[in-house]
Amino acid sequence: MEPALRQGLTEGLRYLHSWVVAQAPTNLKLATSLRLRFTDYRDQTEPDTVFYDPARPLTWADFTAAPRPGPHAAAVFPSFAYAGQPRVVNGVLQLNLRLKVFVVRSSSWVSAAARGPTTSTTSSAISTWLSWWPSGLSAGSPPPA
Repeated sequence: MEPALRQGLTEGLRYLHSWVVAQAPTNLKLATSLRLRFTDYRDQTEPDTVFYDPARPLTWADFTAAPRPGPHAAAVFPSFAYAGQPRVVNGVLQLNLRLKVFVVRSSSWVSAAARGPTTSTTSSAISTWLSWWPSGLSAGSPPPA
């Protein structure tokens, strides 16, 4: 009985080893490391959305929602999304993520007073936010206070 158990166990382990060796280079569950790569989505194809692009900074025209009453001169609604497809190459999980950082125009608004030539504190704060948009997001730095 012992030789039969020994042979069964040996063949089972041999099969498992050959399966792991065959699957390791391409099986997601057997990946040994991860390689992340981020790319920016810069297409400007949606009329209500401004996607991050250093060559296309935000302008006052991007704030299309009606101004709301209250103490604030403007509101901007940034967000992000990502899409990616994993693949395993030689045991390494390669994940290419396409990062979509954007502002929704129809949710962002600015009051008429803030658009004017004044240099009030509120207008300066909005200008600071607008100047941060092209560079701050990709660098991962927090927005200005």
